[in-house]
Amino acid sequence: MKRTLIFICLAFALLAGFAFASEVPPVDHETFSTSQSRTINEKDDFSAGGTWTSMISGTKSQLFGVWGGSATDVFAVGSGGAILHYDGSSWQSMSSPASDDIEGIWGNSADDVWAVEYYCDWGPLVECYGGLIHYDGTTWARSASAPTSEVHGIWTMSPHIFVVGDVGIVWHYNGSSWSQDTPTTASLEGVWGSSASNVFAVGANGTILRYNGSSWGSISSGTTKDLWGVWGSSASNVFAVGKNGTILRYNGTSWTSMTSGTESWLFGVWGSSAADVFAVGEAGTILHYNGSAWSSMSSGTGKQLEGVWGSSSNNVFAVGAEGTILHYTESTVTTPTVATTAVTAITDTTASSGGNVTSDGGAAVTARGVCWSTSVNPTTSNSKTTDGTGTGSFLSAITGLSPKTPYHVRAYATNSVGTAYGSDVSFTTLDASLMPTVTTTAVSSISYDSASSGGNVTGDGGAAVTVRGVCWSTSANPTTSNNKTTDGTGTGSFLSAITGLSPKTPYHVRAYATNSVGTAYGSDVAFTTLDASLIPTVTTTAVSSISYNSASSGGNVTSDGGSPVTQRGVCWSTSVNPNTSNNKTTNGTGTGSFLGAITGLSLKTPYHVRAYATNSVGTAYGSDVAFTTLDASILYVSKVGCGAKTPCYPTIQGAVNAAGADVTIKIAEGTYAELITLSEPKSLTLQGGWDSSFGSQTGTTILRQAPKAPQGSLTLQMLIIKP
Repeated sequence: MKRTLIFICLAFALLAGFAFASEVPPVDHETFSTSQSRTINEKDDFSAGGTWTSMISGTKSQLFGVWGGSATDVFAVGSGGAILHYDGSSWQSMSSPASDDIEGIWGNSADDVWAVEYYCDWGPLVECYGGLIHYDGTTWARSASAPTSEVHGIWTMSPHIFVVGDVGIVWHYNGSSWSQDTPTTASLEGVWGSSASNVFAVGANGTILRYNGSSWGSISSGTTKDLWGVWGSSASNVFAVGKNGTILRYNGTSWTSMTSGTESWLFGVWGSSAADVFAVGEAGTILHYNGSAWSSMSSGTGKQLEGVWGSSSNNVFAVGAEGTILHYTESTVTTPTVATTAVTAITDTTASSGGNVTSDGGAAVTARGVCWSTSVNPTTSNSKTTDGTGTGSFLSAITGLSPKTPYHVRAYATNSVGTAYGSDVSFTTLDASLMPTVTTTAVSSISYDSASSGGNVTGDGGAAVTVRGVCWSTSANPTTSNNKTTDGTGTGSFLSAITGLSPKTPYHVRAYATNSVGTAYGSDVAFTTLDASLIPTVTTTAVSSISYNSASSGGNVTSDGGSPVTQRGVCWSTSVNPNTSNNKTTNGTGTGSFLGAITGLSLKTPYHVRAYATNSVGTAYGSDVAFTTLDASILYVSKVGCGAKTPCYPTIQGAVNAAGADVTIKIAEGTYAELITLSEPKSLTLQGGWDSSFGSQTGTTILRQAPKAPQGSLTLQMLIIKP
């Protein structure tokens, strides 16, 4: 909208013979020139004083938006339906279904890209419309179900699409249908979200809206300046830019103004992280935020810039007037960036730490780990671990320490430039005499997904052992920060079930015991799970004969895996993927088909069932089959039990709540003081006077309070209401 209004205002101002108001941004003369030379510029590393270099774009169109799936798959859109594509070496024009301004673009992948078109009918009454076009990896085409109002900004997170436009219109596609909302009357220009339930839209007069997953609400921006662009690195770090150099920042709670150092109008914002953000605007303005302050960058052009996007911190594109596209690449390689993880699982001789390599500095990280010493700021010349390569988080086991000793640890990461370190973290090992003493039991009952171990706490160190068990991992010397069991308290032996393992995988397990001083570990014991191909193969039979409290299923053991099947049956639960620790049947042995009776179910309740088969290697399961029990047509109520009659409830209200539609509730003789309320749209019949066996209506049933039915209807039979 910001671009369209500038051109419309220019046309009408010239026709009417009056000057622009001060609200029209000062656009440099190059913006409207008809120069035959269009440029695309590249900027080197800003930290090293980089420059922008020129490329040929081959278009006269003003470019409004840019987005890409990667550094070699970038799209730019603009006036006259222009769509350009960059393949890593050159820009080429693409066939476009649009003929007017394409004002915004965003995508989910290289074959799922969306753009919004804004166009006007210049008849006697000027009418403007909007549309949505889509790229499927091969062809751009108009979306038949797209919004039709005047739209300007778009943001997507598959399957969601958010589109904003004039007079506060917001369109939202949730994966199955479009919905339209108008949470404001202000024109909306930009939209971005950290998730589909946390979306921001910005627009005229400082308007900022936030979508929480169900509705849009207004957030105070603290400004009346028009806002045109919005982007964030997270839900609690969002930037908005606009008129007269306005830059706002959202911290998850409120928006505050930032010092931009410019009065230029800013139209686009994007960053690779919270400390690497770009804003672009009129007269070739480019600003950069390094995490503490905004600074101006030399763009090498005076043309207006409209949009900005990048695939990484050293590959950023900005687009604007006369086909200008600015491409930023870093040429300087630095040491990596690494942070030290807090020290945990401290014992008398060991501890755990690690790090996170957040940047490789432009060259591959060939070594990373932690180093430690009794002196501050240890280096790799001291004791160290080696924990892989590349960026990302890693864990490190610090071993060979002395009890009751202060230590310092730092994460490190090495590339071709050198070695970088995280911050220094200090810790002190525990007093061995005050910690528990525990040994690890040999691993047994190893299957493809489980095993058994345990430990023996031979001493509590003088303080009660409050928790004990085993912990395991695919790495040596696991700690309680890994997978673990909890197997009681105090001293003595205990057994532990190790579950959730992967087939044919090496694991490590240690027993642990914790008292008020700390956690002690037994020795590391290694084992490898079995091959899943050695367990039985079983399928689950479809559920049948479903009633309100029972059903039938079964299975077919098509292979015993090479060892006799010693038990088979079905197991069920209200949760997905039940196992033999839930309710189960036992239906023979060996291969072949079998049937199982599922009993003791609750009425109108969703359940899951799986067939199982066990041999000496382990237990295999069939697929998960879901079913729901039926509603009973007759329910019974008695304070003393209903004998063989089911389902039976001790209160009338309990039966009313459980009943489905058109159900009769038979109530045993006696006096009931409860207030009965029907709050659902269903029809129920309450029958009183039934004897204790529910064989005949010869008794008297008294209600102390008259039943109420705010919804639905209640029919009362042989009931005496006697307050």
